[in-house]
Amino acid sequence: MNKLIRKLYNQFDSILDQNVINVPVNKRGKLPNNIKPLSAKEAFEVIWPQVSQFDAKALLYSLQSGKDLDQTGHSNRWSFSFDLPSRLAILMAEVYRESPTDPNSATMIDISVVPFAGKDSTLSTMAKEGDILYRQIRETWQERLRLRQYLPKQFIDSVDALSQITQGEGFKFDGLGILSAKVLGVEGAVWMLEAKMQQKTVAFGP
Repeated sequence: MNKLIRKLYNQFDSILDQNVINVPVNKRGKLPNNIKPLSAKEAFEVIWPQVSQFDAKALLYSLQSGKDLDQTGHSNRWSFSFDLPSRLAILMAEVYRESPTDPNSATMIDISVVPFAGKDSTLSTMAKEGDILYRQIRETWQERLRLRQYLPKQFIDSVDALSQITQGEGFKFDGLGILSAKVLGVEGAVWMLEAKMQQKTVAFGP
């Protein structure tokens, strides 16, 4: 297949594939009411309606508290990362208090969407020039989704995870740590608490 034919194929494919996000998207919003520090599930419930507007089948692959995680499993900042399967894009979202030291400061939501192959990317340019078929971009994206290890959207809340981690002897936590979700080999999805050069994990899913 020569370049001219590939270019024609690609123009047709790109017209049909209108769901793809081709340019970066950035959104910032303020919650109508100031809220106290959140648990992971509370933060997820705030952010998910915004994420699902982009893709109802968004896949979660990263979740982390701020450095100010307290002994009850609450934080003033939570960060999430998703793949948007049908949109060929990655979404990063944060829920945070503008000023962690000011209880009256606003609670904000930041969303940033990055295309997998934006209109000025190398892959898109190659497709426009007929060097590759447009469908090869989607195939590369699908392979990325296949290889990625995702976190379940139903998970043990940070409050309960922290309670499990600090039970018994051997791990002392007096606040100011980071709780993050990871997929670790045979252990699968876990919560990991990192505080004062200590690490401990418990199951992430119910």
